[in-house]
Amino acid sequence: VDQLSSFSTFGGQSADYRIEHVHIEKHYFCFTLLHSSGASTLFRLLMPGLHNAMNAVASALAAQTIGISLN
Repeated sequence: VDQLSSFSTFGGQSADYRIEHVHIEKHYFCFTLLHSSGASTLFRLLMPGLHNAMNAVASALAAQTIGISLN
C-alpha cells in the first residue's frame, strides 16, 4: 500500500489552508485561499455557496499535489 508523502488540511482556523474574505462581486462568488505561510490566491466562482468554495479548494489542492500551480 502506498502512503502519502505529505498532505494539506483545509477549512478550520488551524488548517494549512483556509477560506477568507468571502464576498459577491458582480456575478461571482469570491474568496481568498490563505495558506498558513501567508501566501494567498484569489478564487472567483460562478456558483455561489461556501460548499462550492470548499469543493473548489479541495480540487485545487488535489491538482497542486500533482504539480499544477494554484496561480
